[in-house]
Amino acid sequence: MKLGGFKVSKELLIFTCVRPQYIYMVFFTDTDVVKQLEKSFPLYADNFEDWAEQGIGGAQQAVWVALAQEGIGASLQHYNPLIDEMIAEEFDLPNNWKLRAQMPFGSIEAPASPKDFIEDKERFRVKFN
Repeated sequence: MKLGGFKVSKELLIFTCVRPQYIYMVFFTDTDVVKQLEKSFPLYADNFEDWAEQGIGGAQQAVWVALAQEGIGASLQHYNPLIDEMIAEEFDLPNNWKLRAQMPFGSIEAPASPKDFIEDKERFRVKFN
C-alpha cells in the first residue's frame, strides 16, 4: 500500500491504526541536535533532553489544535519503542531521529469519549505572599 508516496506494509498500517485516517504524522527528535546543544552550552547540558521533549509536546499540541480548527480529527499515540525499528526501516530514516509520537488524523468518525479529570483544586496550587 502507498501512503504519501511511500510503500507501507499492511502490518504497519494495522498496528498503528492508520486505516480510517487520511494522513499519519510522526514526530521525531533529532538527537544529534540535542547532543550538539549539550556540547555548545555545557552549563545547561542536563536540560536539553527535557527541553526537546517539551518543545515537541508544544509542536504536537499546536498541530492538534490547527487540525481541530479545520474540523479534522486527530489522536496522539505513543507506540514507541514497539514500532521504532519498523518505522525507521520502512521510511529509511537516519539513526539520530528518535521517534516520539504518532498522530493519525482525518475525518471525525465519532465524538470523543468522555474522560474523567482530577479536579483543578487537587491538581493545582496557587500561593500568594
